[in-house]
Amino acid sequence: MEHGSHEGMEHGSHEGMEHGSHEGMEHGGHEGMDHGDMEMSPGGIPLAEGGEDRDGLEMDVLQVRLGPVLRDWPAGLVLHCSLQGDVIVEAQAELVDGRSRQDDDVVGPARGIDNIASLLALAGWDDAAAEARRIRDTALESGEGAAGSELERLRRRVRRSWTLRWSLRGVRRLSDKEAHARRLPADAVGDTYDRLIGMLDRAVAGVAATAAGDTGTRTNDAGRTLSTDHLAHLVMGLDLATARLVLASLDIHELLAGQAEHEVSHG
Repeated sequence: MEHGSHEGMEHGSHEGMEHGSHEGMEHGGHEGMDHGDMEMSPGGIPLAEGGEDRDGLEMDVLQVRLGPVLRDWPAGLVLHCSLQGDVIVEAQAELVDGRSRQDDDVVGPARGIDNIASLLALAGWDDAAAEARRIRDTALESGEGAAGSELERLRRRVRRSWTLRWSLRGVRRLSDKEAHARRLPADAVGDTYDRLIGMLDRAVAGVAATAAGDTGTRTNDAGRTLSTDHLAHLVMGLDLATARLVLASLDIHELLAGQAEHEVSHG
């Protein structure tokens, strides 16, 4: 028994385990991982590169393109981002087809209502977003005047929501000075919640003006223009989800391509 237990166990446990665990693990774990991580790009997708963060430490930098076709995203807008984690550290904005503005008396305001729906969806309020899209469809099919009462009801509902107010308050607040420096329209001043309320106010006023036959006071006039030159600066330092909220709040269906679309922004 002594011979069988000691010698047999020693041989099976020490020699066998050493061969299986040390040699086998080193070959499969170290050599295999080194080959996979350093020499291959899974699915042909390049791995993240290294870059310094704000503290001077090296972090992975991932290149991501958003748009031009993306749910609840301004049509035609492309945002090229460099990400550290989920934070945008460098960005470049452009339009794939030049001017995205449309001057059609029906389509323009309906697109404004669609922007409201996108912002509500990105904020996580799917029910209100669906209601806004129904109002948009009514405006397209029956004329804007028919959507007036529904749009006013949506505006009151949004204003009553403390949860929505709390979630959007303070998100990318813009002062008068900063808005002017970025050549943004006056209604961009404030935070994301202020801009949402402004979008609703303009939509309600525009629908009311149309119902009264007064097209001279329409709120989607040529004075509201945005430039891609400055869009990238607005999302620097934000995570992707917040950046999408900010862009949606700017009512970008009025956006105009800037003179320096391909200039990279460093903040």
